[in-house]
Amino acid sequence: MDMKLDGYSGRRVLLNDMEWLRSFLVALAKELGVTIVNGPTLVSFKEATPTLPEAGISGFVVIATSHMAFHTWPETGYVQVDISSCKPFDPEAIRKMVIAFLNIERVEYIAVDVFRPAPPGLAKTAVAQGA
Repeated sequence: MDMKLDGYSGRRVLLNDMEWLRSFLVALAKELGVTIVNGPTLVSFKEATPTLPEAGISGFVVIATSHMAFHTWPETGYVQVDISSCKPFDPEAIRKMVIAFLNIERVEYIAVDVFRPAPPGLAKTAVAQGA
């Protein structure tokens, strides 16, 4: 399942707090019931590129079933969260957790079940074409 959530936080200071955001990724993995295999890795773009007018934090975690990431823009309160996992999860439960953790006031999200079995013959066709 893939899920993308875009929203605006009522507590912009959270979107610039490296430790809070690191704990967010750990809590998100726990809520999903997945294993972190690498990370969390966070990058502050304000530190890396101080000339950017809007520079937030990006975070990434490799999980055993794929990955999770976020990007923040503290100046506007905007945050994006992306989750991709072969393990099914309840998008509504994850939406509620993200809203509560990041104090999201306005949110839009989409969840798509993209990990369906391939149609019969697809793997054979790919192999035959050298893929």
